[in-house]
Amino acid sequence: MRNVPRYSFKEGLFFAPPYRKYTLLVTDDCNLACRYCYEKYKTPRYMTWDVARKFIDQIFAKDIRTHPFPETVFDFCGGETLLAADLIDQCITYIKEKIAEGGGEASFKPVRYKLVTNGTLFGNEDVQRLFENHDVECGVSIDGGPETHNRLRCNSYHLIASQVDWWKSTQDGRAAAMLTVSTENVSDLAAGVRHIVEDLEIYNLSLSLVFDDENWRQDKYAEIFYCQLIEIADLMLQPEYFSKVWCN
Repeated sequence: MRNVPRYSFKEGLFFAPPYRKYTLLVTDDCNLACRYCYEKYKTPRYMTWDVARKFIDQIFAKDIRTHPFPETVFDFCGGETLLAADLIDQCITYIKEKIAEGGGEASFKPVRYKLVTNGTLFGNEDVQRLFENHDVECGVSIDGGPETHNRLRCNSYHLIASQVDWWKSTQDGRAAAMLTVSTENVSDLAAGVRHIVEDLEIYNLSLSLVFDDENWRQDKYAEIFYCQLIEIADLMLQPEYFSKVWCN
C-alpha cells in the first residue's frame, strides 16, 4: 500500500489522494447538451490566458514545492474541456518553463496533467497538437454501446469511435472510459461495460452516478442498479477481465 498522508477528523480517518491537485476551469462552454447534464447554465465563457498565468504563478510562488504530497496534478476541466485546447497547451508549456526556471524536473515532485472530455473533438487539429506536444492523461465519457450513448449524448458515438484508436495511442495504456449512470441507462450498465471492454478495448473504467436524477427515489431503479453491479462484479471475476480490467 502506498504511504500517503492521512488527516484525522472526528468522523475517523480520511485517506487523502497521493497528489496535490490544482484545477483550472478553462471553459463553461460545451458542444453537447446531454440529457442528464447538471450544468444548466452553459455559457461561451473561457478562462483568459492572463488569469491562467497568474494562477500558475501563484502556485509556483507558494505551494508547489512545499505541499505534503508525493505528486502534483494539474487538472483541466469544463464545460467541454477540449474546446480550450489551445489554452491548455499554453498552460502546460508555461508550467514546463516554470519548472525549467526552478532548476528542472529533479527540483520538483513529479507533475502530471489530466482532463476529461466528451471525445467529440479528437479530430480537431488543435486537440491533436495538444497531445503531440504534451503527455496528458485523458478520460473519455462513454455511456455504453452506440444506441445508449447516442440517446443520452446527442448522437455523438461515431465521433468517438472514429478516433478511439488515435486517442488510445496517446495514453500509454492509461485510456479510461468515464461511464455516467442515470436511471435512463442503468438497465444497460453491464452491457455497456462489456461493450467498452470487449469492443473498444478500453480496460480502465470509472462509473459515476447522476445523483440529482429524481427517479433514483423509485425503489425499482435501486434494484436494477444492484443487479447490474452484481453482473459487473461477476464479469470482473472472469479471468479475462480480472487480469486486465480496472473498474471504479
